[in-house]
Amino acid sequence: DCTVKKLNGQPFQITHERMDEETRLGITQALRFKENWEGDIDFQTSRGNLIPVRLSISIVHSENQAYGQYVLMLTDIKTRKAAEQRLHQLANYDTLTGIANRSMLQSRLHQAIARAKRHQNECAVLFIDLNKFKPVNDQYGHEFGDHLLIQVADRLKHLMREIDTVARLGGDEFVVIVEDIDQIQIVEDVAERIIEAIGQPYTINEITINISCSIGISLYPHDGKDDIELTRSADIAMYAAKSSGEGRHYFFNRRLTN
Repeated sequence: DCTVKKLNGQPFQITHERMDEETRLGITQALRFKENWEGDIDFQTSRGNLIPVRLSISIVHSENQAYGQYVLMLTDIKTRKAAEQRLHQLANYDTLTGIANRSMLQSRLHQAIARAKRHQNECAVLFIDLNKFKPVNDQYGHEFGDHLLIQVADRLKHLMREIDTVARLGGDEFVVIVEDIDQIQIVEDVAERIIEAIGQPYTINEITINISCSIGISLYPHDGKDDIELTRSADIAMYAAKSSGEGRHYFFNRRLTN
């Protein structure tokens, strides 16, 4: 109500610099061609705050159906937007660590493969499995184990670039997608940095522990043409790394590193 009173008798500007171009164009064309328009926008209040609203623009015709005036109706949709955001978060992100989940990983890997194909370069899938996590979880409890997984996820997030993806499949299994690869050494370096970072001591509830990880690596297009093949190849390589000792990484196709 306060916002409406302050707007009364003053010029009302619908569009602003934060509005996306498609929405701005839709509103402009509706006004130009005397049409109705409805959609979601961010409305700027008199204090400069942006709130999500549903904007409906309708034409009021005169008795002879001649063009008359526009009536704008704004409906507060903060609650709906918050619910949508919550559903999106649950559908795409791991509830414990906040990084991508299996569903988001699949989508990101589809996109990474498409970009690699378009730019004629490579992308890599690194399948990461923690060593000694189960004994730690059994000895100190699930809450302790959860804190450990959160710290591992944080280390991976800070280690990778923005264009890369860090995901948790569940349990103590993580996956990293590395994009824009033009040399195999880039993947080697990333794997070694991950092993070093995860191998650093963790302190939880004043208890210090050490764990390690094993990493299996697959490359597009050498080890698979789609997300399923690449993930399977990386998983197989991870078990090979695990069998060769702790803190190791292993390429699915070893000839590529020779």
